[in-house]
Amino acid sequence: MNGGAVAGVACVDITPPVGVMLEAYRRTEPSTGIHDRLYASALVLARQRQEPFALVSVDNAALLVAETDVLRESIGAEVGIPRDRIMICLSHTHSGPRVTPEYLSELGTSCVDAVKQALAGARPVRVGWGVGRSAAAVNRRSETSDPKAGMRLSPRGVPDQRLGVLSLAEPDGRPLALLLWYGAHGAVLKGDSNVISADWPGAARTVVSAALGCPALVVIGAAGDVNPRWRGSLDALGRMGLAVGGEALRVVAGIETAPLTELRVCSQAIPLQLQPLPEAPEAAKRAAEAAAHWGIAPEPWLKAVDRCRARGEVERVLPLEVHLVRINEGIMGGIPMEPFTEIGLRVADRFPERPVLFGGCTNGWIGYLPTPEEYLAGGYEVDWAPLGHGTNSGWLTPAIPETAAEVVTAATEMISRLTE
Repeated sequence: MNGGAVAGVACVDITPPVGVMLEAYRRTEPSTGIHDRLYASALVLARQRQEPFALVSVDNAALLVAETDVLRESIGAEVGIPRDRIMICLSHTHSGPRVTPEYLSELGTSCVDAVKQALAGARPVRVGWGVGRSAAAVNRRSETSDPKAGMRLSPRGVPDQRLGVLSLAEPDGRPLALLLWYGAHGAVLKGDSNVISADWPGAARTVVSAALGCPALVVIGAAGDVNPRWRGSLDALGRMGLAVGGEALRVVAGIETAPLTELRVCSQAIPLQLQPLPEAPEAAKRAAEAAAHWGIAPEPWLKAVDRCRARGEVERVLPLEVHLVRINEGIMGGIPMEPFTEIGLRVADRFPERPVLFGGCTNGWIGYLPTPEEYLAGGYEVDWAPLGHGTNSGWLTPAIPETAAEVVTAATEMISRLTE
Protein backbone atom coordinates (compact mmCIF):
# COMPACT_ATOMS: atom_id res chain seq x y z
CA MET A 1 0.00 0.00 0.00
CA ASN A 2 2.33 2.73 -1.21
CA GLY A 3 1.31 6.09 -2.58
CA GLY A 4 -1.71 8.16 -1.55
CA ALA A 5 -4.70 7.44 0.63
CA VAL A 6 -6.66 4.33 -0.22
CA ALA A 7 -9.50 2.26 1.18
CA GLY A 8 -10.84 -1.21 0.57
CA VAL A 9 -13.93 -3.01 1.76
CA ALA A 10 -14.97 -6.65 1.61
CA CYS A 11 -17.78 -8.70 3.14
CA VAL A 12 -17.46 -12.44 3.78
CA ASP A 13 -20.56 -14.51 4.51
CA ILE A 14 -20.30 -16.15 7.95
CA THR A 15 -23.87 -17.46 8.17
CA PRO A 16 -23.85 -20.76 10.09
CA PRO A 17 -25.95 -23.74 9.03
CA VAL A 18 -29.49 -24.06 10.28
CA GLY A 19 -29.54 -26.13 13.44
CA VAL A 20 -26.81 -24.33 15.35
CA MET A 21 -27.67 -23.02 18.79
CA LEU A 22 -28.15 -19.27 18.98
CA GLU A 23 -26.59 -16.95 21.54
CA ALA A 24 -28.65 -14.90 24.03
CA TYR A 25 -32.00 -15.38 25.73
CA ARG A 26 -30.92 -18.79 27.07
CA ARG A 27 -32.57 -20.55 24.14
CA THR A 28 -32.82 -24.31 24.51
CA GLU A 29 -33.85 -25.19 20.94
CA PRO A 30 -31.62 -25.04 17.85
CA SER A 31 -32.10 -22.52 15.07
CA THR A 32 -34.85 -23.34 12.58
CA GLY A 33 -34.12 -21.05 9.65
CA ILE A 34 -32.24 -18.07 8.23
CA HIS A 35 -33.93 -14.69 8.03
CA ASP A 36 -30.88 -12.82 6.72
CA ARG A 37 -27.21 -13.53 6.21
CA LEU A 38 -24.42 -12.82 8.69
CA TYR A 39 -21.15 -11.20 7.62
CA ALA A 40 -17.63 -10.36 8.63
CA SER A 41 -17.16 -7.00 6.89
CA ALA A 42 -13.70 -5.47 6.65
CA LEU A 43 -12.82 -1.83 6.03
CA VAL A 44 -9.14 -1.13 5.45
CA LEU A 45 -7.73 2.40 5.30
CA ALA A 46 -4.18 3.55 4.58
CA ARG A 47 -2.58 6.93 4.10
CA GLN A 48 0.71 7.52 2.32
CA ARG A 49 3.24 4.96 3.55
CA GLN A 50 1.65 4.42 6.95
CA GLU A 51 0.65 0.95 8.04
CA PRO A 52 -2.99 0.22 7.23
CA PHE A 53 -5.81 0.31 9.75
CA ALA A 54 -8.39 -2.48 9.58
CA LEU A 55 -11.86 -2.44 11.10
CA VAL A 56 -13.80 -5.70 10.96
CA SER A 57 -17.49 -5.64 11.82
CA VAL A 58 -18.60 -9.13 12.87
CA ASP A 59 -22.19 -10.30 13.23
CA ASN A 60 -21.89 -11.85 16.66
CA ALA A 61 -23.36 -11.06 20.06
CA ALA A 62 -20.49 -11.34 22.49
CA LEU A 63 -17.16 -12.81 21.52
CA LEU A 64 -14.87 -12.75 24.53
CA VAL A 65 -11.78 -10.56 24.58
CA ALA A 66 -9.59 -13.66 24.37
CA GLU A 67 -11.54 -14.76 21.29
CA THR A 68 -11.22 -11.43 19.51
CA ASP A 69 -7.53 -11.47 20.43
CA VAL A 70 -7.27 -14.68 18.42
CA LEU A 71 -8.96 -12.96 15.47
CA ARG A 72 -6.68 -9.92 15.67
CA GLU A 73 -3.58 -12.07 15.96
CA SER A 74 -4.65 -14.21 13.00
CA ILE A 75 -5.26 -11.14 10.85
CA GLY A 76 -2.00 -9.57 11.92
CA ALA A 77 0.01 -12.69 11.21
CA GLU A 78 -1.50 -13.13 7.75
CA VAL A 79 -1.43 -9.56 6.47
CA GLY A 80 1.22 -7.87 8.60
CA ILE A 81 -0.95 -5.27 10.32
CA PRO A 82 -0.03 -4.59 13.98
CA ARG A 83 -2.59 -5.67 16.56
CA ASP A 84 -3.32 -2.13 17.73
CA ARG A 85 -4.29 -1.19 14.17
CA ILE A 86 -6.93 -3.94 14.00
CA MET A 87 -10.32 -3.20 15.54
CA ILE A 88 -13.00 -5.89 15.84
CA CYS A 89 -16.51 -4.45 16.26
CA LEU A 90 -19.31 -6.82 17.18
CA SER A 91 -22.80 -6.07 15.84
CA HIS A 92 -24.22 -7.58 19.05
CA THR A 93 -26.96 -9.45 17.25
CA HIS A 94 -28.89 -11.66 19.66
CA SER A 95 -29.75 -14.04 16.82
CA GLY A 96 -26.24 -15.18 15.92
CA PRO A 97 -24.54 -18.48 16.75
CA ARG A 98 -23.03 -19.54 20.03
CA VAL A 99 -19.26 -19.62 19.94
CA THR A 100 -17.59 -23.02 19.70
CA PRO A 101 -13.95 -23.81 18.90
CA GLU A 102 -15.00 -24.85 15.39
CA TYR A 103 -16.95 -21.65 14.86
CA LEU A 104 -14.07 -19.51 16.12
CA SER A 105 -11.64 -21.24 13.78
CA GLU A 106 -13.91 -20.69 10.78
CA LEU A 107 -14.55 -17.10 11.83
CA GLY A 108 -10.82 -16.45 12.02
CA THR A 109 -10.40 -17.68 8.45
CA SER A 110 -13.31 -15.50 7.30
CA CYS A 111 -11.96 -12.38 9.00
CA VAL A 112 -8.52 -12.92 7.46
CA ASP A 113 -10.13 -13.41 4.05
CA ALA A 114 -12.20 -10.25 4.43
CA VAL A 115 -9.15 -8.14 5.29
CA LYS A 116 -7.10 -9.69 2.49
CA GLN A 117 -9.86 -8.97 -0.03
CA ALA A 118 -10.21 -5.42 1.25
CA LEU A 119 -6.47 -4.87 0.91
CA ALA A 120 -6.40 -6.37 -2.58
CA GLY A 121 -9.29 -4.15 -3.69
CA ALA A 122 -8.05 -0.94 -2.10
CA ARG A 123 -8.41 2.15 -4.27
CA PRO A 124 -8.05 5.92 -3.91
CA VAL A 125 -10.61 7.31 -1.49
CA ARG A 126 -12.26 10.44 -0.19
CA VAL A 127 -13.98 10.43 3.21
CA GLY A 128 -16.54 12.50 5.05
CA TRP A 129 -18.44 12.43 8.34
CA GLY A 130 -22.02 13.24 9.11
CA VAL A 131 -24.16 12.95 12.23
CA GLY A 132 -27.93 12.54 12.12
CA ARG A 133 -30.55 11.58 14.67
CA SER A 134 -32.89 8.63 14.94
CA ALA A 135 -35.46 7.89 17.64
CA ALA A 136 -35.09 4.15 17.06
CA ALA A 137 -33.19 3.75 20.38
CA VAL A 138 -34.97 3.88 23.75
CA ASN A 139 -33.81 3.57 27.34
CA ARG A 140 -34.79 0.22 28.85
CA ARG A 141 -34.08 0.79 32.57
CA SER A 142 -37.57 1.31 33.97
CA GLU A 143 -38.75 1.99 37.51
CA THR A 144 -40.86 -0.75 39.08
CA SER A 145 -42.66 -1.44 42.36
CA ASP A 146 -39.63 -3.57 43.19
CA PRO A 147 -36.59 -1.57 44.34
CA LYS A 148 -34.64 -3.00 41.41
CA ALA A 149 -34.81 -1.45 37.95
CA GLY A 150 -36.84 -3.37 35.38
CA MET A 151 -36.30 -3.78 31.65
CA ARG A 152 -38.87 -2.16 29.38
CA LEU A 153 -39.30 1.13 27.53
CA SER A 154 -38.53 3.84 30.00
CA PRO A 155 -38.47 7.63 30.27
CA ARG A 156 -35.46 7.23 32.57
CA GLY A 157 -32.26 8.43 31.04
CA VAL A 158 -31.77 9.90 27.59
CA PRO A 159 -30.64 7.54 24.82
CA ASP A 160 -27.95 8.78 22.50
CA GLN A 161 -30.01 9.28 19.35
CA ARG A 162 -27.02 10.38 17.29
CA LEU A 163 -26.42 8.35 14.15
CA GLY A 164 -22.83 8.65 13.00
CA VAL A 165 -22.05 8.10 9.33
CA LEU A 166 -18.66 7.75 7.67
CA SER A 167 -18.95 8.03 3.90
CA LEU A 168 -16.19 6.62 1.73
CA ALA A 169 -16.21 7.48 -1.96
CA GLU A 170 -13.99 7.12 -4.97
CA PRO A 171 -12.46 10.32 -6.37
CA ASP A 172 -15.24 10.57 -8.97
CA GLY A 173 -17.87 10.49 -6.22
CA ARG A 174 -19.04 6.91 -6.61
CA PRO A 175 -19.88 5.36 -3.19
CA LEU A 176 -17.27 2.92 -1.98
CA ALA A 177 -18.71 2.06 1.44
CA LEU A 178 -20.74 3.51 4.29
CA LEU A 179 -20.06 2.95 7.97
CA LEU A 180 -22.95 3.45 10.41
CA TRP A 181 -22.58 4.00 14.17
CA TYR A 182 -25.66 3.75 16.36
CA GLY A 183 -26.39 2.71 19.92
CA ALA A 184 -29.07 0.06 20.45
CA HIS A 185 -29.00 -3.58 21.47
CA GLY A 186 -29.17 -6.00 18.55
CA ALA A 187 -32.28 -7.42 20.13
CA VAL A 188 -35.30 -6.73 17.94
CA LEU A 189 -35.92 -10.45 17.65
CA LYS A 190 -36.59 -12.00 21.04
CA GLY A 191 -36.12 -15.42 22.59
CA ASP A 192 -39.23 -16.82 20.91
CA SER A 193 -37.44 -16.43 17.57
CA ASN A 194 -35.10 -19.19 16.47
CA VAL A 195 -34.07 -17.80 13.10
CA ILE A 196 -30.53 -16.70 12.30
CA SER A 197 -30.39 -12.94 11.77
CA ALA A 198 -28.07 -9.96 11.98
CA ASP A 199 -31.00 -8.16 13.65
CA TRP A 200 -31.37 -4.39 13.06
CA PRO A 201 -27.73 -3.89 11.98
CA GLY A 202 -28.41 -6.29 9.11
CA ALA A 203 -31.72 -4.61 8.27
CA ALA A 204 -30.09 -1.17 8.24
CA ARG A 205 -27.24 -2.43 6.04
CA THR A 206 -29.75 -3.80 3.56
CA VAL A 207 -31.52 -0.43 3.29
CA VAL A 208 -28.26 1.44 2.72
CA SER A 209 -26.66 -1.05 0.33
CA ALA A 210 -29.80 -1.30 -1.81
CA ALA A 211 -29.94 2.47 -2.19
CA LEU A 212 -26.24 3.22 -2.73
CA GLY A 213 -25.03 0.03 -4.37
CA CYS A 214 -22.08 -0.32 -2.00
CA PRO A 215 -21.34 -2.28 1.17
CA ALA A 216 -22.38 -0.94 4.57
CA LEU A 217 -20.85 -1.74 7.96
CA VAL A 218 -22.38 -1.18 11.39
CA VAL A 219 -20.62 -0.32 14.67
CA ILE A 220 -22.52 -0.29 17.97
CA GLY A 221 -22.56 2.77 20.21
CA ALA A 222 -22.87 2.93 23.99
CA ALA A 223 -26.00 0.81 24.28
CA GLY A 224 -25.77 -0.98 27.62
CA ASP A 225 -29.09 0.51 28.76
CA VAL A 226 -30.72 0.95 25.35
CA ASN A 227 -33.08 -1.28 23.38
CA PRO A 228 -34.60 -0.98 19.92
CA ARG A 229 -37.88 0.94 19.97
CA TRP A 230 -39.67 -1.80 18.02
CA ARG A 231 -39.23 -5.43 19.04
CA GLY A 232 -40.59 -8.93 18.77
CA SER A 233 -41.42 -9.40 15.09
CA LEU A 234 -40.04 -9.29 11.57
CA ASP A 235 -42.15 -6.20 11.00
CA ALA A 236 -40.35 -4.54 13.93
CA LEU A 237 -37.03 -5.58 12.37
CA GLY A 238 -37.99 -3.86 9.14
CA ARG A 239 -39.02 -0.70 10.96
CA MET A 240 -35.71 -0.53 12.80
CA GLY A 241 -33.84 -1.03 9.53
CA LEU A 242 -35.72 1.84 7.92
CA ALA A 243 -35.36 4.11 10.95
CA VAL A 244 -31.58 3.69 11.06
CA GLY A 245 -30.76 3.00 7.43
CA GLY A 246 -33.15 5.66 6.13
CA GLU A 247 -31.66 8.32 8.38
CA ALA A 248 -28.17 7.26 7.28
CA LEU A 249 -29.17 7.88 3.66
CA ARG A 250 -30.50 11.32 4.54
CA VAL A 251 -27.23 12.14 6.29
CA VAL A 252 -24.97 10.86 3.52
CA ALA A 253 -26.76 13.06 0.99
CA GLY A 254 -25.36 16.08 2.81
CA ILE A 255 -21.80 14.84 3.37
CA GLU A 256 -18.99 16.51 1.43
CA THR A 257 -16.07 14.11 1.16
CA ALA A 258 -12.44 15.21 1.26
CA PRO A 259 -9.03 13.57 0.86
CA LEU A 260 -7.97 11.30 3.72
CA THR A 261 -5.38 13.42 5.52
CA GLU A 262 -5.55 12.06 9.07
CA LEU A 263 -5.46 8.39 10.07
CA ARG A 264 -4.23 7.90 13.62
CA VAL A 265 -4.85 5.06 16.07
CA CYS A 266 -4.52 4.89 19.85
CA SER A 267 -4.92 1.83 22.08
CA GLN A 268 -4.48 1.81 25.84
CA ALA A 269 -5.22 -0.77 28.54
CA ILE A 270 -6.61 0.55 31.81
CA PRO A 271 -7.40 -1.51 34.94
CA LEU A 272 -10.98 -2.71 35.28
CA GLN A 273 -11.36 -3.00 39.05
CA LEU A 274 -14.19 -5.35 40.02
CA GLN A 275 -16.10 -5.25 43.27
CA PRO A 276 -14.82 -7.79 45.85
CA LEU A 277 -16.17 -11.30 45.60
CA PRO A 278 -18.94 -11.95 48.12
CA GLU A 279 -18.66 -14.30 51.08
CA ALA A 280 -20.62 -17.55 50.78
CA PRO A 281 -23.86 -16.30 52.45
CA GLU A 282 -23.97 -13.17 50.29
CA ALA A 283 -23.13 -15.20 47.17
CA ALA A 284 -26.03 -17.56 47.90
CA LYS A 285 -28.36 -14.58 48.35
CA ARG A 286 -27.32 -13.05 45.02
CA ALA A 287 -27.71 -16.40 43.30
CA ALA A 288 -31.24 -16.78 44.64
CA GLU A 289 -32.15 -13.26 43.49
CA ALA A 290 -30.78 -13.85 40.01
CA ALA A 291 -32.74 -17.10 39.69
CA ALA A 292 -35.95 -15.52 40.96
CA HIS A 293 -35.79 -12.27 39.01
CA TRP A 294 -34.20 -13.41 35.77
CA GLY A 295 -34.36 -17.20 35.60
CA ILE A 296 -30.56 -17.47 35.75
CA ALA A 297 -29.03 -20.82 36.70
CA PRO A 298 -26.31 -19.54 39.07
CA GLU A 299 -24.41 -22.76 39.80
CA PRO A 300 -21.47 -22.06 37.40
CA TRP A 301 -21.09 -18.59 38.91
CA LEU A 302 -21.13 -19.94 42.48
CA LYS A 303 -18.44 -22.48 41.60
CA ALA A 304 -16.31 -19.81 39.92
CA VAL A 305 -16.60 -17.56 42.98
CA ASP A 306 -15.58 -20.45 45.24
CA ARG A 307 -12.55 -21.23 43.07
CA CYS A 308 -11.39 -17.61 43.05
CA ARG A 309 -11.84 -17.24 46.80
CA ALA A 310 -9.89 -20.45 47.37
CA ARG A 311 -7.00 -18.91 45.41
CA GLY A 312 -7.22 -15.70 47.42
CA GLU A 313 -8.51 -13.71 44.43
CA VAL A 314 -11.12 -11.70 46.30
CA GLU A 315 -10.32 -8.35 44.73
CA ARG A 316 -9.86 -8.84 41.03
CA VAL A 317 -8.66 -6.60 38.20
CA LEU A 318 -9.13 -7.24 34.49
CA PRO A 319 -7.40 -5.38 31.66
CA LEU A 320 -9.74 -3.08 29.73
CA GLU A 321 -8.62 -1.88 26.31
CA VAL A 322 -9.74 1.55 25.14
CA HIS A 323 -9.29 1.62 21.37
CA LEU A 324 -9.79 4.70 19.19
CA VAL A 325 -9.18 5.69 15.59
CA ARG A 326 -9.10 9.17 14.10
CA ILE A 327 -10.24 9.42 10.47
CA ASN A 328 -9.86 13.05 9.39
CA GLU A 329 -11.88 15.10 11.89
CA GLY A 330 -13.90 12.17 13.28
CA ILE A 331 -13.06 9.87 16.20
CA MET A 332 -14.56 6.41 16.65
CA GLY A 333 -13.91 3.49 19.00
CA GLY A 334 -14.82 2.05 22.35
CA ILE A 335 -14.27 -0.68 24.92
CA PRO A 336 -15.03 -4.43 25.13
CA MET A 337 -18.05 -3.84 27.36
CA GLU A 338 -21.59 -2.53 27.03
CA PRO A 339 -21.24 0.98 28.42
CA PHE A 340 -24.38 2.85 29.40
CA THR A 341 -25.36 5.65 27.03
CA GLU A 342 -24.29 8.49 29.29
CA ILE A 343 -20.69 7.27 29.17
CA GLY A 344 -20.53 7.71 25.41
CA LEU A 345 -22.25 11.09 25.64
CA ARG A 346 -19.81 12.32 28.28
CA VAL A 347 -16.87 11.49 26.00
CA ALA A 348 -18.52 13.22 23.04
CA ASP A 349 -19.42 16.29 25.08
CA ARG A 350 -15.73 16.97 25.73
CA PHE A 351 -15.20 17.55 21.98
CA PRO A 352 -18.25 19.39 20.63
CA GLU A 353 -16.36 20.63 17.58
CA ARG A 354 -15.96 17.19 15.97
CA PRO A 355 -17.79 13.85 15.56
CA VAL A 356 -16.79 11.67 18.52
CA LEU A 357 -18.49 8.27 18.52
CA PHE A 358 -17.57 6.19 21.56
CA GLY A 359 -19.31 2.88 22.15
CA GLY A 360 -19.01 -0.74 23.14
CA CYS A 361 -18.57 -4.30 21.89
CA THR A 362 -15.16 -3.21 20.61
CA ASN A 363 -12.52 -5.96 20.55
CA GLY A 364 -14.70 -8.33 22.53
CA TRP A 365 -17.13 -8.43 25.42
CA ILE A 366 -16.64 -8.52 29.19
CA GLY A 367 -19.95 -7.28 30.59
CA TYR A 368 -21.99 -4.16 31.29
CA LEU A 369 -20.57 -0.85 32.46
CA PRO A 370 -23.22 1.27 34.25
CA THR A 371 -22.93 4.85 35.38
CA PRO A 372 -22.56 5.33 39.16
CA GLU A 373 -26.17 6.48 39.55
CA GLU A 374 -27.50 3.19 38.17
CA TYR A 375 -25.85 1.10 40.88
CA LEU A 376 -28.51 2.34 43.27
CA ALA A 377 -31.28 1.11 40.95
CA GLY A 378 -29.60 -2.28 40.48
CA GLY A 379 -31.42 -4.72 38.24
CA TYR A 380 -30.26 -6.98 35.46
CA GLU A 381 -27.30 -5.06 34.04
CA VAL A 382 -25.90 -4.23 37.48
CA ASP A 383 -26.77 -7.12 39.78
CA TRP A 384 -27.66 -10.24 37.83
CA ALA A 385 -25.95 -10.26 34.44
CA PRO A 386 -22.55 -11.16 35.96
CA LEU A 387 -24.11 -14.35 37.33
CA GLY A 388 -25.57 -15.34 33.98
CA HIS A 389 -22.86 -14.22 31.58
CA GLY A 390 -19.72 -13.29 33.47
CA THR A 391 -18.21 -16.69 34.22
CA ASN A 392 -16.31 -16.99 30.93
CA SER A 393 -15.20 -13.36 30.74
CA GLY A 394 -14.10 -13.11 34.38
CA TRP A 395 -16.79 -10.50 35.11
CA LEU A 396 -17.97 -12.25 38.27
CA THR A 397 -18.91 -9.03 40.04
CA PRO A 398 -19.78 -5.55 38.73
CA ALA A 399 -17.05 -3.03 38.14
CA ILE A 400 -16.58 -0.51 40.92
CA PRO A 401 -18.83 2.55 40.37
CA GLU A 402 -15.85 4.80 39.64
CA THR A 403 -15.05 2.87 36.45
CA ALA A 404 -17.32 4.91 34.18
CA ALA A 405 -15.47 8.11 35.07
CA GLU A 406 -12.11 6.36 34.60
CA VAL A 407 -13.12 5.25 31.11
CA VAL A 408 -14.30 8.75 30.20
CA THR A 409 -11.02 10.22 31.47
CA ALA A 410 -8.89 7.70 29.56
CA ALA A 411 -10.85 8.18 26.33
CA THR A 412 -10.71 11.98 26.69
CA GLU A 413 -6.95 11.97 27.17
CA MET A 414 -6.46 9.65 24.22
CA ILE A 415 -8.64 11.77 21.93
CA SER A 416 -6.69 14.85 23.01
CA ARG A 417 -3.49 13.11 21.89
CA LEU A 418 -5.06 12.03 18.61
CA THR A 419 -6.13 15.59 17.84
CA GLU A 420 -2.96 17.44 18.82
